[in-house]
Amino acid sequence: MERLPQQFFSPQPLLLRLPAVMQITGLPRSTIYNLMATEQFPKPLKVSLRAVAWQAADVTQWIATRQRAHQTPNAQAVR
Repeated sequence: MERLPQQFFSPQPLLLRLPAVMQITGLPRSTIYNLMATEQFPKPLKVSLRAVAWQAADVTQWIATRQRAHQTPNAQAVR
């Protein structure tokens, strides 16, 4: 798996365009937009007349939420 550049973990607000969001999440464009339509993925900000971008913090928070949801509640029982 490719390591993400350190800039993705910067404390400064960072805006990500769709190709970066796709790379970070591993999701295709259609899935991202389908999840947004059902309010299961952060909505982007409009940054110009024809461009949108996601806040990196929103995307990383979404990933962390997904990771927590998939953790086994009884980790000791699974061996």
